Amino acid sequence: MTVGTGDGSLAPPVTGLCRLALRMLPVDGVSVVLIADSVRTLVGAAGQLTAELEAVTAVCMEGPGVEAPRLGIPVVVTDLAAGGSQPRWPVFAAEAAGLGVSAVVAVPIRIGVIRLGVMVAHRLEPGDLGGTVSELLRLSETAAYLLLDLQEGSGHRPTGDVGIESGDTASDQELTNFIGAEIHQASGMVMVQLDIPIDAALARMRAHAFATGRPLAEVARAIVNRELRFEK
Repeated sequence: MTVGTGDGSLAPPVTGLCRLALRMLPVDGVSVVLIADSVRTLVGAAGQLTAELEAVTAVCMEGPGVEAPRLGIPVVVTDLAAGGSQPRWPVFAAEAAGLGVSAVVAVPIRIGVIRLGVMVAHRLEPGDLGGTVSELLRLSETAAYLLLDLQEGSGHRPTGDVGIESGDTASDQELTNFIGAEIHQASGMVMVQLDIPIDAALARMRAHAFATGRPLAEVARAIVNRELRFEK
């Protein structure tokens, strides 16, 4: 099995989503990993030790970041020092603890049966991560379409190293301009307009973008600005 990390080629929109998650959740780091043909590529990260933790995961191929996308369900570890983690992931548990990571939650990034990658949040202190799971699952919906954009070459391919620094957060203006959040907001508006599920709303937006030859980001912005409205 081939493994690799792309920590030198992060995608700004995906990193923006990670920064948003870092602001929302009681965690110390968030990352998004694209998984294609058994190759792991770090495409978004914010906070402390994200690149290091993914490097450990990619080398040993153990831990929540491996199990969540393989099983298709969230994997939560509230304390890596507890007895269950060592026999389950002997190398990962030891290496992650050596970094100072105590708690990890990973959720698969998927659209239907298509599995695209994994979103991982970690904390330096052990403790309950129950509320974090539901929020990460919600954010992973946006991550899924950002990863599709990367794969489809729609202008959001990884472009340069945006850096991962301790306590790295986005300004309010950066978050306001973050394209993933704008697409998510627009899809929610279309969901209400057409009374359809969120994934169907995003599909309608993509279909409109394709039919009119406009980028999805431009369509989303028009919807958010109420310049475009979908009718039943």
